[in-house]
Amino acid sequence: MTAREYLTRYRDAVRESREIELKITQLRLRYAAPSAINYSDMPKAHNNSDLSDYMEKLEELTELLYAKYERCLGIMIDIEMRLDRWRAQTLSWKGKYPAQVHGYHGSGAPVFVGCCR
Repeated sequence: MTAREYLTRYRDAVRESREIELKITQLRLRYAAPSAINYSDMPKAHNNSDLSDYMEKLEELTELLYAKYERCLGIMIDIEMRLDRWRAQTLSWKGKYPAQVHGYHGSGAPVFVGCCR
């Protein structure tokens, strides 16, 4: 996994959580919006649904959303810790000869290599 792929994991996780938020909003609007009035006295056997289906689906999506938020938070904390270590390493380069610093700069990206969960 390259450094770019590693860092884009956070963006992808945020995108997935936003999609789940959109699904929750659509679900709430579908059940909260008023429906058309049924003027027929005939019972409809194919549409026997109550709010328990809605609540079950809403709870499932909410749990999935919290799991995605935890994943986003874990990725963000991991990236920040690695960046802090890298910044501390670069601060220790002060006072070094330019040739040494150039060698250190080439080793900046491997901080993120091999850190996939």
